[in-house]
Parts: sequence; structure tokens; C-alpha cells
Amino acid sequence: MNKEGPLVSIIALCYNQAQFCEDTLGSIYNQSYKNIELIIMDDFSSDNSVEKINRWINSHQDISIQFIPHNKNVGICKTLNEALKNAKGKYFELIACDDLMHPEKTSRQVSYLEATNNSVAMVYTDALLINDDGSDRYGLFIQRSRDFEQLPSGKIYDVLLEENFIPAMSVMIKTAIIKSLGGFDEKLSFEDHDMWLRLAENHEIHCMADYTSVSYRLHDNNLHKKIKYWDLDFLLIYSKHLEHPLGKKKYNSELLSLALRDRSLANNIIKTHQLIVHNKSLILYLKYGIPFRLSKYFIKD
Repeated sequence: MNKEGPLVSIIALCYNQAQFCEDTLGSIYNQSYKNIELIIMDDFSSDNSVEKINRWINSHQDISIQFIPHNKNVGICKTLNEALKNAKGKYFELIACDDLMHPEKTSRQVSYLEATNNSVAMVYTDALLINDDGSDRYGLFIQRSRDFEQLPSGKIYDVLLEENFIPAMSVMIKTAIIKSLGGFDEKLSFEDHDMWLRLAENHEIHCMADYTSVSYRLHDNNLHKKIKYWDLDFLLIYSKHLEHPLGKKKYNSELLSLALRDRSLANNIIKTHQLIVHNKSLILYLKYGIPFRLSKYFIKD
């Protein structure tokens, strides 16, 4: 087996994805690029994912595989950090065990990053959409959230502050850079937006606009359908970017949304994470429950 080129660490994340995990692992095994180490993480699945993964590993002994099943659920960010500590590759890829890598993904992205300098941290592509049975679905991943004439590439920090649009399963990251940032923020329920922003602050993120490297599976158990309160996470994410006007605007918007939905929870989050409240009317609402329409009577110029 030809293993020329730098080592790539591919992290496969599984949580109750027994129905799809063997297809995902097969798509990794079928990469045309062969110098890979596969790190499979199972975050305490309650279905038979572990059994299926072990069976798949037993029939694929010709590649480097680490399998780390958890004995309790710790969340995606902590799971990724554990995988990152075990990763020896120059480059780092991650994929949930319901999505698919296209055969040339690793090869093409290694070639791309090998030709870049230290200013570039990551490369991404758009993704095809598939149904739970693997059949094609109309459209592309990024089209579902943003309407770009041209996919952003280079210094895209400002664009990412507006909204995340990068398919996590499509990326390849320089491992040394992601490790230099201390890995993923374990206070968060999801990994991608926060990491892309932290990478983009001081590095470039490039897009291979003419290529779709992965297929994203849409089904009833996608992670984004399980997270109860997205704005809790976004509040913590944007609190790291208050020096940027758009970061501050997004932070204040998320805080207002949270406060109006659950004042007690908002106060608890602010206290626990020592967050700043900038708006005087919101301070009065959070502290005393004074409605916004009445706050002008309590605020001195």
C-alpha cells in the first residue's frame, strides 16, 4: 500500500449512528490517499453502534485504527479534544458517522494545503445533500444557509461572524494550528463555528470552490435538531469577539433573545460565565423585571 505524503488523522465521531456508521467508515477506508490514521470515537451510544464498529474494524485490519468508546456521554467538543490528543497527523479531518467522504477528498485537500504557507489554517468545500437512505437530495449544504455569488476564501473572519456556513465534515485543518489554540471549547454543545472563528482571527481559511468533497446526510437525528437552546452556545461564542463591532452586535442580540425567553436562565448564565451586559434597559429587565417600554423612566441621561 502506497503511503507517500504526510500523515492525516481522520476523526470519525459516533453517537447512536448504528444505521449509518459502516457506510461512513467505508467512505474513509476508500480514500484514494492512504497515509491516514483513523480515530473512531463513540460517545456512549445506546444503540448497537459499538458492536457494528468493532465488527467493521475486525474486517479492516490493513489500516491504522484507534477505537475509543466512552463509558459515559461527554459531548462532541470534549470527545474531539480527546481525539486531538491522540492525533499524530500533520492534517486533521473530522466526520460524523452519518456523513460520507468522497474518495478524493483527503488527497485533493492534502495537495492543496501542502502548497500553502503558515497563513492558511484550513481548507473547506461545499457538500452534497443526501437523504437517510443515501439517495441524492436537491441542492448543496451552503445554499441552505447563505446565498454567495462566490464562496468566501482567504481572510473570512468578518463573514463567519455573521453566520457559520462551512460544512464541518468538509474541512481539513493543519493539526499544529488547531492544537496551538488549545483545541475545542468544552463548554459548547457544538464544535464548528467557534473553532472556525478562532482559526480565522489570525489565519486564512480557503475554499476549494469547484469541488464537493463530502455528502451530508439529512435525517431525524441530526445533531442540530437535538440542541435545545442554540443561543446559549452562540452567546458564549460571541463573548470572545466583543472587540469586533459585528461580534458585539451578535452577542447583544443573542443575550436579548435568551433574556426574553428565560430571564432566570439568562441571569444564571451571565453569573456563571461572568458575561457583560451592555444595554441599560436589558440590565433593568434582568435585575428587576422592568419591561423595556418602561425602562426610560429609570435610566438617567
